[in-house]
Amino acid sequence: MEDMGNAPIESKDLELWISRQMISGIQTSQIADEIIRQWESASLSISAQHTASRFCILNGYYTSLIRMLRKFLAAGTALPWAHVIEVVLTDNDHIPKELVDSLFIGATRDKLLLSTSAQALIHNEKDPRWLKIFDSEIKEKNLAAEKKRDALYQEVLIFKREGMHREQQDVVKNILAMFPQDRDANQLAVKHQEQSLDETLANIRRNHDRRDKPRSLKEPEVKWPKLSTRLAKLKKRLNLESAYELAIGLHQMALHQDALLILRTQKNKWMDRERCFEMELLLAEGQFAQALENSQKILKEQIGDAELIFTAIYISAKAYRGLEDFEQATSIIRGLLKHRPDYRDAPLLLREWES
Repeated sequence: MEDMGNAPIESKDLELWISRQMISGIQTSQIADEIIRQWESASLSISAQHTASRFCILNGYYTSLIRMLRKFLAAGTALPWAHVIEVVLTDNDHIPKELVDSLFIGATRDKLLLSTSAQALIHNEKDPRWLKIFDSEIKEKNLAAEKKRDALYQEVLIFKREGMHREQQDVVKNILAMFPQDRDANQLAVKHQEQSLDETLANIRRNHDRRDKPRSLKEPEVKWPKLSTRLAKLKKRLNLESAYELAIGLHQMALHQDALLILRTQKNKWMDRERCFEMELLLAEGQFAQALENSQKILKEQIGDAELIFTAIYISAKAYRGLEDFEQATSIIRGLLKHRPDYRDAPLLLREWES
């Protein structure tokens, strides 16, 4: 027994300890004796008591287990009543009414009616009171959980009123831990994520506006006298297709501001093509924060168009690069290449950025 060491007092550690002893060739009777010794010294946690009971029952060590249970019953200590039922039903088809009455009293005292009644139902115990108790306990647990949820929602309102956004998010996470399918909590969680993203983008924009745009990443603007006047006259005669084609021509001539101006004349008619081209023009203009914000809006929409999503991811990477967040830019482009190894010039960009 000395070579075995003491049995752990926590359930997970105890399960691992039992497995190691069995792998080492220690007899199950020795393992059971050590477990019972630890239990009798009142040092096992409640969850470990369940593990100990289960081991003794599965291996047929009822005598030691019953002796230990009697000792704790006499001392008024909490017992794993679910396993008491399992022991009783080992050699019996049902539990006598008098014993069921005693089990009700003990499980009620130790606040273990739910697990005890569940174990009785698993073993098809015939006393009809088990089902009534189980249903009553489930209902009570649900009511208690709903009261807790209502109290948490009150905290959400208080934190919202006080402008304590982080605390509000923590409470919403607690609600979702209890009720993962709660619609209101899920909507709040999504809203918090969007707010966090918006705040991040706003910070990026503010930081970017405080410093000059990186000259090496912006092409020099071409000057064309009287162009603005001519474009102003053209705007009234443009439709979506002609505006798009003219914007492409201006872009190819490095007249990015004018290209944006012409493209945006038809903004109320835009489709995905024009949204993507606007982001390209923003990058060319050095408006990286705006390009990033636009790309993130597309990604938040969760549109099913894969090509649009990949374009938004690609633009995000280049925007982060322009904002000098090199690590984020490289990480995004790597992720893109995992799904589309030959996407545009992404392979060349990655080699350039990593070098």
